[in-house]
Amino acid sequence: MATAVRAVVCSVAAPRALCSSTATSSAVKVVSSANVGRLPSPFFGTLKGKLFTQVAGNQSAVILRKHSIHGLRALHQGEYSTKDDGKPETLEYRVFFSDKEGKTISPWHDIPLKAGDGLYNFIVEIPKGTSAKMEVATDEPNTPIKQDTKKGKLRFYPYAINWNYGLLPQTWEDPTHANPEIEGCLGDNDPVDVVEIGERKAAIGEVLKVKPLAVLAMIDEGELDWKVVAISVDDPKAHLVNSMADVETHFPGTLTAIRDWFRDYKIPDGKPANKFGLDNKPADEVYALRVIEETNNAWANLVKRCKTVEAVPHIFWSSRVAVGEELGGIQRNVTRVVGALASGSCTEEAFSFRYMTGWFSVVSNLRSLTAVASSLSRIFGGCRLCELSSKNALRSGGAFKESNVLSFYG
Repeated sequence: MATAVRAVVCSVAAPRALCSSTATSSAVKVVSSANVGRLPSPFFGTLKGKLFTQVAGNQSAVILRKHSIHGLRALHQGEYSTKDDGKPETLEYRVFFSDKEGKTISPWHDIPLKAGDGLYNFIVEIPKGTSAKMEVATDEPNTPIKQDTKKGKLRFYPYAINWNYGLLPQTWEDPTHANPEIEGCLGDNDPVDVVEIGERKAAIGEVLKVKPLAVLAMIDEGELDWKVVAISVDDPKAHLVNSMADVETHFPGTLTAIRDWFRDYKIPDGKPANKFGLDNKPADEVYALRVIEETNNAWANLVKRCKTVEAVPHIFWSSRVAVGEELGGIQRNVTRVVGALASGSCTEEAFSFRYMTGWFSVVSNLRSLTAVASSLSRIFGGCRLCELSSKNALRSGGAFKESNVLSFYG
């Protein structure tokens, strides 16, 4: 089972370190010919493609055959290249990454954090002088870059950003860790952000080698959202800038401008200004390196937890079906009771019977859900069921929406 399931992990976009290079030849049976569109998985992202059951002897596992990628724009840069899928400024637009062998990779998981000689890899999401809010899609296979959305609409900053903006790969701001130095704030569940202050406008998906120079502790709606200030080693002034003090000398006013930009960008939308920890001041390059190391360790621990769960895909899909059936059962039984009351033709005795049998059915459904959650908790080695959306979870027929089923945090 282990070998077969490792192949499943590879097909649904786990980090390359989690994948086995050995695939098992096996019979493949179609579960459904319908496309699977953006189904969420707590560890392996939003899945898109067609589902199959892979059978090897008396063992089976659910796998996903992903849709092919048709790129419109390609960016080739040394060890990595990018390719567009879809049209910019649309909901479907994605920028996928490949290694030098042409294999699709995750920019978050597969591109190393360290670039050698004390430098770090920085992945550009939002080029200097643009306003489309682009970000690595941490919940999708291979974590491509996409434009962020809110309530189904594409997001834009109210004004263009003045620097290249993106992330440090292989970092993660742990949402379960309360930082005692930053008002006990929890991490924002994303990679660490980078503000690159060089003069050149970079391209979406470009990977730059940078020197960290300072860091700002932004607090966004109670969550800690680090902003590492860095400079590309290819910038003409890079040899002059090695510390926060050097930034003040050669880029005067830049650190204050960065803080003020991120403090105020939500105000035009009617939201309050963001706050900053560390007395509202940037911390130096030594502190920035400590933040990078801590968030890299958090990412490594996250990957380690995922890696130990070899049967996640099969278990997740099986549990998803079970949860859906139980939620659908609750919906049907509640509807049954309410319908009896609303009909007006139901006698008190008949309604009482329907109410009691419906209630017992709901209790049975809830016990089944509890059993599923308990099993998942044991399987995931300490992960806990932390959210079951009460607003949208119930839907007739046992079906349910993408965003309201389960959320897991290690």
